[in-house]
Amino acid sequence: MSRFIEKRSAFRKALLVSTIVCSTLGFSSAKAEESAGAEFSQAGAELSKEIAALQQQIIELNKKVSTMETVQKQSEETTRQTAIAAARQEVATTGVKRADAPATNTKAWPTGYMSVPGTSSAIKIGGFARGDVVYESGPQLGDSIGVASLPLKGINAAASKQGNTTLNARASRLNFASITETGKGDLTTFIEIDFFGSNASSTYSPRIRHAYGEFLGVLAGQTTTVFGDLDSLGTNVDINGINGGTLRQPQVRYTMTPMQDVKLMVALERPVTDYTTRDGTLNNASNMFGSTGISNGATNNSATGAGVGTSALPDLTTQLRWSGSAGHIALRGVVRQLAVKNIADASSGTGAVTPPALPGSFSSTNNFSARATAWGIGIGGKFITVGKSGFFGQINGGDGIGRYIYELDGQAAFFDPTQRKFQTQRAYNGILGYEHYWQDNIRTNLMVSYTRVEVSPFSPGMADSTVAPLNSTTRISNQFKKVMANIIYSPVANMDVGFEVGYFKRETIDHKNGQTVRTQLALTYKF
Repeated sequence: MSRFIEKRSAFRKALLVSTIVCSTLGFSSAKAEESAGAEFSQAGAELSKEIAALQQQIIELNKKVSTMETVQKQSEETTRQTAIAAARQEVATTGVKRADAPATNTKAWPTGYMSVPGTSSAIKIGGFARGDVVYESGPQLGDSIGVASLPLKGINAAASKQGNTTLNARASRLNFASITETGKGDLTTFIEIDFFGSNASSTYSPRIRHAYGEFLGVLAGQTTTVFGDLDSLGTNVDINGINGGTLRQPQVRYTMTPMQDVKLMVALERPVTDYTTRDGTLNNASNMFGSTGISNGATNNSATGAGVGTSALPDLTTQLRWSGSAGHIALRGVVRQLAVKNIADASSGTGAVTPPALPGSFSSTNNFSARATAWGIGIGGKFITVGKSGFFGQINGGDGIGRYIYELDGQAAFFDPTQRKFQTQRAYNGILGYEHYWQDNIRTNLMVSYTRVEVSPFSPGMADSTVAPLNSTTRISNQFKKVMANIIYSPVANMDVGFEVGYFKRETIDHKNGQTVRTQLALTYKF
C-alpha cells in the first residue's frame, strides 16, 4: 500500500508539470491561431479535452486510494484488538508466562506423541491391559516363571500338587514418556509400572519397571541392565520368559555411537553381593537392603552368614552392539565387587555364633569379612533368515556372575563364617531359539535354555566341606532346564492373543529335582 501511495504522489507531480506545459501550449496556440490559422486552434482544443479527461481520472483514483487506506487502517486495528484480547485470555487462564517459552509447538514429533501447548515438549501415554490363564500339570510356579523356586520331589510337600489353574492381571502395564527439545538435543524421560508387587486377594500392588531420563547420551534412573540383551531372547507369552526374568536396576549410563550401526554403552549400576549360605539360603538385594535401602552388612552377625552382604563399589557394565538389516550382535561384560562382613555387636555381645569358630561373646577374633572380584561376559544376537523370521540366542558365563544370569540370583558366591570361607562360583547359561512369522500377524517361537552353576566345594555335602549334606526342605540348586513353544496372533494392531507351553526342571547338588509343564493363555489389549 505504501508503495502505491508513493507512485501516486509521483504521478501527481508529473501531471502538474504536464498541465503547466499543456496550458502554455494552449496559450501559445491561441497566439498562433491569430497568426497561423484554424489548424492550430483545433489541435489545442483537442489537447484541452484530453487534459480534462485525465484530471477526472485522477479524481476517481484519489477516491479509490482514500477508500483503500481507510480499509487498511480498519484491518490493522481489528488485528491489534484481536491480539490484545487473545493475550488477555491467555493471562487469565494460564497465568504469567515465561518470557523464553515458545508461543507455539509445531515440531513434528514421533508417532503417538502429543505436543504440550506453550512448551517445547511432547508426551506419550501407553501400556496395555492383560489377562492370563495358567494351568500347571505339576507343582505351581506362580503367576510367572521362577524355576529356581520350583518345589523338589520328595523334599517339598508342594511338589505333590498336581493340576493347578490360576488367573491374574498382574502383567498389565502403564507407561509415560516425554520428549523436550532444548536446542542442544532432545531430553527424554520414561516411566513404566506393572502390578507384580505384592499380591493379596487379586489386589495387585504397582511395581516400578523403568524410571529414567536421558540427555546427550547420559541416562540416569532405573532400567534394564546394560549386560542384558532382550532382543536375543525371542518373544514369550510368560512375563519372565525363557531367560527367567530381566534384571532392571538403578544405574548411570553413557551411550555413544562410534560409527554407523554401532553403539557402545558403559554404565555404573547398583551393586548387590548375592551369595548362598551354609544352610542353602539365597541372599540377594532383598537381604542386603531390606525394605529401607540401608545395607545390613556392617552390623549383622550369624552362624550361617545370612544378610551380611555389602559392597563399596558400583558394578561396571558395558555392551558393544552392531545392528543392521540382517539382525544384530552384542558383546557384553560386567565387573563387580562381592563383599561380606560378619561382625558381632560390641555393645551386647550377643552375636548368634556357634563356638568354636566364632564365639558368642564379642572379641576381635569374631570379625570376619571378605571380598572378591567377580566378572561375567556374554555374546548374543538375532539373525534374520527369511522376512522377519530368524534365529536368536545368547551365551553367558563368568566367575561370580550370579544374578546377571537371572535364575542364579543368590549364587554368585558361597559364604560360610564357620568355615571362614567366601568363594565365588563359576556359572554359565545358553539360550537358543527360532522365531517364525507365518504371516505379519501370526508368529511362533521355539526355544530352549540351559543354566549351570559350579557350586563351591565348601558347600554342604561337597568334597571339601566340613558341613554335612542338607536334610531340610531347602537345597542348593546347580542346574536348570527349559523348553518353550508358543504361537502369538494379532487380530488387530493393538491386540495379541498368545498361547504357550513350557517344560521346566530344577536339579540340586544332591540329585533332587522338581519339574512341571505349564500351559498359558494371555490376551493383551494395547493403547
